[in-house]
Amino acid sequence: MAKALWAVVLLVGCAEIDRDATRDETRAAATVVMPVNWIGLVGVTASGNDLSKTDGSATWRAGAASAETIVGPGYVEFTTSENTTAKMAGLSNGNSNPRYADIDFAIYLKANGRFGVYEDGVLRGGNFGAYAAGDLFRVENDDGVVTYWHDGVVFYTSTVTATEPLLVDTSLLTPGATIDDAVLVGTSIGWMNATGMEASGNDLVKSAPESSWLAGIASVDTIGGNGHVQFTTGENTTAKMAGLSNGDGGPRYTDIDYAIHLKATGRFGVYEGGVLRGGNFGTYVAGDLFRIDIAGGVVTYSHNGVVFYTSAVPPVAPLLVDTSFYTPGATIQNVHLVDLGACTAGNTQCTNCVDDDGDGRVDGSDPECTGAIDDDESSFASGIAGDNKDDKWQDCFFDGNSGAGDDGCMYHTCCLLGTGPGTDCPVDPNFDPVTDCPAQTPGCQSLCQPITPPGCDCFGCCTLCDAAGCADVLIQPAVAPNCSYETLHDPSVCPSCVKAPDCGGGDCGGCVLCPGQDPATRPPGCTPSDQCPAGETPCTSSAECSGGEYCSSSECCIAVVP
Repeated sequence: MAKALWAVVLLVGCAEIDRDATRDETRAAATVVMPVNWIGLVGVTASGNDLSKTDGSATWRAGAASAETIVGPGYVEFTTSENTTAKMAGLSNGNSNPRYADIDFAIYLKANGRFGVYEDGVLRGGNFGAYAAGDLFRVENDDGVVTYWHDGVVFYTSTVTATEPLLVDTSLLTPGATIDDAVLVGTSIGWMNATGMEASGNDLVKSAPESSWLAGIASVDTIGGNGHVQFTTGENTTAKMAGLSNGDGGPRYTDIDYAIHLKATGRFGVYEGGVLRGGNFGTYVAGDLFRIDIAGGVVTYSHNGVVFYTSAVPPVAPLLVDTSFYTPGATIQNVHLVDLGACTAGNTQCTNCVDDDGDGRVDGSDPECTGAIDDDESSFASGIAGDNKDDKWQDCFFDGNSGAGDDGCMYHTCCLLGTGPGTDCPVDPNFDPVTDCPAQTPGCQSLCQPITPPGCDCFGCCTLCDAAGCADVLIQPAVAPNCSYETLHDPSVCPSCVKAPDCGGGDCGGCVLCPGQDPATRPPGCTPSDQCPAGETPCTSSAECSGGEYCSSSECCIAVVP
């Protein structure tokens, strides 16, 4: 079962799912991972989600397909036990026969250890590289665009638009050939109670012809104590509402506990249980992002990342996505429901289960929270008197005080800034990189490294990421007092830095998230053992960490300052 996916069921568009399965609470869009149940077996045998050819003839007349299908975004992933047999696997809109020409989008694993692509029997490329037993392959559909992946890297993008629903389809040539660990993954929300509505994946449209608030739909899945719903729309000329409710009592907008009202005039407001809370919070255009967050028992509403209203009504869990549509043809699109689980409040801003700075990120999911003792969620400063005040010499950035006396850590600021000696250093004309950038002692390493999040060194040089990319910046407030997560790509405010080589929380990127990095950007095939360096525990909230640990924005449990 090498490189098999480790995610678990949350929700699904068309397939039957196990409602008793454990949920994977992530900060990305909810997904469903369905180990394939094989049907239509011809010349093959199935063992769980593995497939092997038992027919003795070397012909393309053996194969099987999945009982499961996906509608909307999703993919199939699989491995193989050998690179000496010929076989194909991929996605198809139905299964007519076991021949490879029946597979709409197929990866061809050759008997010579190389791989190619066939689409409906047409060769798209016969030599994209070499593969070995256990390598992970993926065929992915995203709004009709199909991509092909090998060990997390896209190697071909199709020019043919996919037709849904899609199932896993296979064809095997060589006797004994295998397709292993096949999983079908869907990222579409499951919908119920549709009245005058059509759903396609995560997109909704009113199909009823009359202009009235008698059309709506709700999600099958719910969130518990903390989480959010976010969505866009395709137009600003129709009237519709979307939000969160404790249950679905019908399609009228008065049934929605917390609703954003997108008006046909291009403006937006808030209704709660049919009560107007504000009818004119601003204007919107097609594609703008709206979000309703539940954090620490407080409900906030945001537009393009800016909070515009905080509710006075405490939420009652569980909460599902609830909608009501007035104008025929009105749309709500790209709906994502994210469950962050229960939260136990601590006594600092970075542990109190509250979005203190109103940026839509709570506690450890906020890159400006550097640890459990951090009492300022709005900046990289810790909010602790006397902490990180020296602009010349740096000690352990994450221990809640300044000075090397209690941690044995000492490193010059200009070592981090990567400057030359003397006047090249902006804070010390006597700076000497030979003597002022010492190796760190074992005592410093043993105290500071466990409380340092992945992506950072011990002195506040961190790799931070947002939608525009990643940058290594110095977040030390004594040196960069105006640096914030929103300005990380402005070198005049957030200076670039060079990490200390021998004291840090471990590298980030790939399977290990950097602070601020979207978990959805992880490459396929990441396992829990890949997700955190040095054997740290993966997490989505501090409730999943052991006592004395904190869930950092890298989604790894780090130690709390003793």
